[in-house]
Amino acid sequence: MCKGMIGYVSLISAFLSTFCAIILFSVSLKKNHPGLIRFGRGALLLASVFITIAALWLFYLLVTRDFQSMYVASHTNRALPLVYTLSAFWAGQEGSLLLWAWALSLFTAVTLFVDKKNDEFAIYKSLTLAATLLFFLFTLMFAANPFQRLSFKPVDGLGLNPLLRSPGMIFHPPTLLIGYAGFTIPFAYAMAGLATGNEHWIYRSRKWALSAWIFLSVGIVLGGWWAYRVLGWGGYWAWDPVENASLMPWLVGTAFLHSVMIQEKRRGMKRWNFLLITFTFILVIYATFLTRSGILSSVHSFAESPIGIFFSTFIVLTLIASLGLFVSKYEVYRSRNIFEASLSKEVSFLFNNLLFVVLTVVILVGTTFPLISQALRGFQVTIGAEYYNEVTVPLGLVLIFLMGICPSIAWRRANIASLKRSFTWPIVASMVGLIISPLLGIRDFVGLLMVFICVFVVASHGLEFWRGIKAEGKTKGFGYVRNLWRAVQKNRRRYGGYLVHISIVIILVGITASSVYDSSRMFTLSRGETYSIEGYTLSFEGVKVSEKADRAVFTVSLLVLKDGRVIHEATPSIEYYEKMEQYITRVHIHTVGLKDLYVIPLEVWEDNATFKVKILPFVNLIWIGAFLMLASTVFAMTSSEKAVLKNQDLKGNGR
Repeated sequence: MCKGMIGYVSLISAFLSTFCAIILFSVSLKKNHPGLIRFGRGALLLASVFITIAALWLFYLLVTRDFQSMYVASHTNRALPLVYTLSAFWAGQEGSLLLWAWALSLFTAVTLFVDKKNDEFAIYKSLTLAATLLFFLFTLMFAANPFQRLSFKPVDGLGLNPLLRSPGMIFHPPTLLIGYAGFTIPFAYAMAGLATGNEHWIYRSRKWALSAWIFLSVGIVLGGWWAYRVLGWGGYWAWDPVENASLMPWLVGTAFLHSVMIQEKRRGMKRWNFLLITFTFILVIYATFLTRSGILSSVHSFAESPIGIFFSTFIVLTLIASLGLFVSKYEVYRSRNIFEASLSKEVSFLFNNLLFVVLTVVILVGTTFPLISQALRGFQVTIGAEYYNEVTVPLGLVLIFLMGICPSIAWRRANIASLKRSFTWPIVASMVGLIISPLLGIRDFVGLLMVFICVFVVASHGLEFWRGIKAEGKTKGFGYVRNLWRAVQKNRRRYGGYLVHISIVIILVGITASSVYDSSRMFTLSRGETYSIEGYTLSFEGVKVSEKADRAVFTVSLLVLKDGRVIHEATPSIEYYEKMEQYITRVHIHTVGLKDLYVIPLEVWEDNATFKVKILPFVNLIWIGAFLMLASTVFAMTSSEKAVLKNQDLKGNGR
């Protein structure tokens, strides 16, 4: 069997195994035969094995530089380092879709081992996962085959896109795709729960949803980090269509993670939770469609391909199946009426959810508008960043403000006394922040509003930590630390969530400060000339030209002085890839504490060069806050399911 056939035959085998599993599960629903269910589980596990073989085979083709493979020849060459040769697996459309299917197959296998029961719930869950896996295998076989062979063997490949030769691209695409695939699991649990009337699906899917959310968050953060360090424009988010595509399921998924707490605590919003996780999954598929189809113009997207019709069909069929099931079970899956008063934690959670959804709709309209204009007018009209900023910033500020209210407001009904007790000190702290702000140079309205909201959120959460300490009994000195530890250990999920909220405030401060208070200059220097900006003096020392295996590199030497003393040598560069006829700018970033000196070479000659230099204050709070957010989420996940179920008023499946 030739090299190309091994991978493709593995895909065919996985497709047939998955199809057999669907048949066996479907028949078992009618005949209730345990043997059929076991065979169905075995067929799904076998499909996972075949997909793993296909994935490992693609790795083998890449490592052995088999340039007769169209995928290998398109994304690697002999000069490419091994680490980027391996990351070429997900650099192209076909490989990234194979990674999606591989991750889903492994997740499916894990659910089969974890959920040992062969009941109706397990059948519906497995059917949903198998149907999704079948779609990806079908797409790989007929529209995005990573194992196509050339009729000849090139001496060398085209090489990897230079923009993808970055540590960020080693980790960003796989974490994003794993997050996408991971959200299939809670969707499958939701479909099974709705079909069987079993509301316990939210407990069984909670850690899956959190895990998928973590991977998606890491992918988004790494994408921003890559854009900041590699694209060379001095920013980390540009409202690019592919960036938006990953943000939309993150927003709805975040709403779901908040909303399930209402179902856990009060047995409410059951239908709403099903809709949230359903549309999270739909948006995950839509995001994959936007990125992989090449239908929209983006620095991240792939070339145009025929997979668009495959994804469009799957999205429509999924909507019909899921919403059809929702309508058929609408009365059966009724929630208790939990909104007893307009001032309550339940209502604040509802507003929280609605804001997440509205934000998603706003971004969806802006992202999809080019497709609508293409269909109606024959060309794409792109919506600029101004639209997103004008609409999302006010909504985002309200959402952040709600973060400070939700943890402290009472369940069922809040009275005036409890509101005073919960919010007096946070408001006082916010007013103090407003008074101090002008002394720190913050005088504009947006900056003052941000100070008020951020201080309010941090203070309200700090008060919750203080209440936890006091609940552990009277103490003094280091006893406060001991009490805090005890409180956090007893409810990791709650306090982990509080830390996530504080982390988001840190990220928000970093975004605002680096965007509103940045300094930017463009200038040209000849050898020996200097330029001063924000206390820094930059001295141009010259240009060094070096020839690499596949590119010419023009490296600039720029001494950075402060108070007349050299503190750093900046070495930004411009690389020219002759085979691709492509210029790539390599920026230089000098970090001092939370601030970055960002140097972009625009044009380089022998004795002079043109630069754009930015000073970005507090920009590193974004990465610090993101790390804390992810660590806090992992910490929250360590709470056991027994702790989640403890003291809940949910008993059985009754209404």
